[in-house]
Amino acid sequence: MFARRLLYWISMAAGLVLAIVPLPEWLDPVRPDLALLAMIYFVLTSPRIAGLGYAWLSGLFLDVLRGMVLGSTRWAFSSWVT
Repeated sequence: MFARRLLYWISMAAGLVLAIVPLPEWLDPVRPDLALLAMIYFVLTSPRIAGLGYAWLSGLFLDVLRGMVLGSTRWAFSSWVT
């Protein structure tokens, strides 16, 4: 169980870091949201580890890292999970 939680947090950290890496302008529209994809994967495979709270927290981290209005990404992540 601990190893699964550690894998979750490492995957989310990698997704968040890759979300803020700058890309050329022509490649930016096709960038996948890897943090959201990792969240959806863990919610589907192990719902006891990743749930609504983790989705909300991950979205909040992404809002802070991108410098966006707090709440826009976290509500989107939470709506995907529910």
